[in-house]
Amino acid sequence: MQRNFSLESGFSAVRLGSLLIDLHNLYTVAEISTDPRGETLVVRFDRDHGYEGPVDQPEHVTLRCTGDLRLAVSNVAALLDAPDELDFLIAYFDDDCGWGEFLDEDLAARQGFDGLHLGFGEDRVLRIRCADADITVG
Repeated sequence: MQRNFSLESGFSAVRLGSLLIDLHNLYTVAEISTDPRGETLVVRFDRDHGYEGPVDQPEHVTLRCTGDLRLAVSNVAALLDAPDELDFLIAYFDDDCGWGEFLDEDLAARQGFDGLHLGFGEDRVLRIRCADADITVG
């Protein structure tokens, strides 16, 4: 998977160039969608100003996954209900990881990984396999 970001601060933040974006504490999930053909996944996060944080945090962060896109969801009904932003985490996974298991940046770099693991609370996991994963801000 080619990507323009890395994961930092445990499983709560992404680094995009010199910008460290705290998705766990400073953002809410605004959208999880695919295009009509299912070739692109978009996960959009909006800045939650109810929490104090660095002033350099962008208003919107978008994760776009494309190319040979494959998705797996641990509990579709729970994920569609209302993601729990307080428990959000972003990590990696491989074929040996159960739904509640994931890999950090260092371990994924050492042993490889199969995709992104997005956790939205206790039993709400979205796993993404794709060729390209990019984050944009606005």
